[in-house]
Amino acid sequence: MSLQSYQESFEKIKLFDSIDAVNDTVKDTMELRQNIDNAREKIELFNEREQTFAQQPSEWGNLDTLDKEFKPFYDLLDVAFNVGSMLQDWTNQPLANQDYESMDSNINAWHLSCFKLNKQLLSEEYNSTAEVAVAVRHKLEAFKEHMPLIKCITSEAITEEDWNEIKTLVKRDDLERDTITVQNFAEFKLHDYLVEIDEITSRAEKKHQLAKKLHIMKAEMKEFKLVLFSYKGKTFVLKGYDDINAKLDDQIVATQAMLGSSNMRGKLKVETRNWEMKLNQMSELIGEINKCQRTWMYLEPIFASDDIGKTMPNEAAMFKDVDTTWKTTMEAIDADPGILDLNDRDNINAQFLEANKKLDQIQNKLDAYLEEKSLVFPRFYFLDSQSLLMLLA
Repeated sequence: MSLQSYQESFEKIKLFDSIDAVNDTVKDTMELRQNIDNAREKIELFNEREQTFAQQPSEWGNLDTLDKEFKPFYDLLDVAFNVGSMLQDWTNQPLANQDYESMDSNINAWHLSCFKLNKQLLSEEYNSTAEVAVAVRHKLEAFKEHMPLIKCITSEAITEEDWNEIKTLVKRDDLERDTITVQNFAEFKLHDYLVEIDEITSRAEKKHQLAKKLHIMKAEMKEFKLVLFSYKGKTFVLKGYDDINAKLDDQIVATQAMLGSSNMRGKLKVETRNWEMKLNQMSELIGEINKCQRTWMYLEPIFASDDIGKTMPNEAAMFKDVDTTWKTTMEAIDADPGILDLNDRDNINAQFLEANKKLDQIQNKLDAYLEEKSLVFPRFYFLDSQSLLMLLA
């Protein structure tokens, strides 16, 4: 170790007094930082050996003093070099490849460091070097004037529709989001349209939140499953209709509220309207299935009897069709209980509409038949339909 050579290197670094000299000075600064760190490692090794042999650890006060005096110079040169390098990249590289949050965080951190280093260097009477910290701050402040535009352009909420609106605003069809750089701002005179671009971005951000909410709602319905339980070991029936309807109602109300937003426009509005229509179709289908299930469960034990089949052969044939539809559909739902694409299955909506139409006809014919029998035997008025059918059988 040569503390004298380290001190000589530091004396040269002390002459650093211009932001233009950063690149010329940074190499010596980094080398001195490395040398001081290496020296500390060796000192720690020496001290460990001294302790092993029960010797008093040696002190290296001159190195501590050098390191303390050197630190603000190193910190300033490190910041100045990073600022120069990164601002050049951010200015010339496409903003599509940049992260606004990272840029903003770094700029604020560097600005604060320069403020503190300026005060420290002034207090230690390195006035010329302290001015470099001020120059770096000014450089950062000049770049920060671009940050509002950068925030707008790099926003993930900006869609192709929004970008086309910006292109129309600035009257430049050649304004491409994938290639635009900070260096292009002056060419396209974007700062002249900052207020309007910010308004477009603000609307896009709100629209983006609506799009995210719609995505979450779709994901929830994709995971929502219909619950079935076995019925007499022959087929299945749905349960939890209240839960199904509550889920669909919540989604429909939320979708309608989203459609009422002034920020709902363009492709998102079309997508949301399509989702509302799909939810309503799901709700209508579940209503038809529920209606079919109630009537089918009431009639199934009745038409299980051969006697009623002989008495009402046409209605028995219709019920057999409905029975087949019900069992086939429930088997398919049991295999794939997802509700999201239920409406898209083979003609399912029309099948249940037709099934309920037939069940209504069967129910009316059955009621008329029982009414006729009750007129013949007045005491039958006190019996329910099931009991009356059992007696008639």
